[in-house]
Amino acid sequence: MKKISELNILGQPFSIKWKTKADMSGNYGLMDGVSREIHVQSTAGHFIESTLLHEAIHAILYVTGMGDAIGLTEKKEEGLCLSLENGLVPIIQQMVDAGAFAKKKPTKKEIK
Repeated sequence: MKKISELNILGQPFSIKWKTKADMSGNYGLMDGVSREIHVQSTAGHFIESTLLHEAIHAILYVTGMGDAIGLTEKKEEGLCLSLENGLVPIIQQMVDAGAFAKKKPTKKEIK
C-alpha cells in the first residue's frame, strides 16, 4: 500500500503520521482531532488499510461532534469504530474488486 500523507475528512485535512511500533504504545493507530492527525503504525502489515479506515471513523465522529452529541464514552466509541471497520472493509474490498470506484470523476459525456 502506498503510504499516503493526508486524508480529507468532511472537508478537514488530517495529516497521516507513519510511526514505528515502539512509538505507538501497542496501538495500530490513533486519531488526534485537535491537531488533525492520524498516527498509524507503519509495520501494521495487512492491518494498515483497516487501521486508516478505523481512525477515519473516529475523525468523522470528532469533526461532526456526533460522539459527544450521542454521549459516546471512549469505550463505546471504540466499539462503534471497530464494528464499522470490520463491516466496511470487506464491503469496500468487494467494491474495489468489482471496479465500482473510478480513479477520476466521470465527465458528463462518460455518464451518458
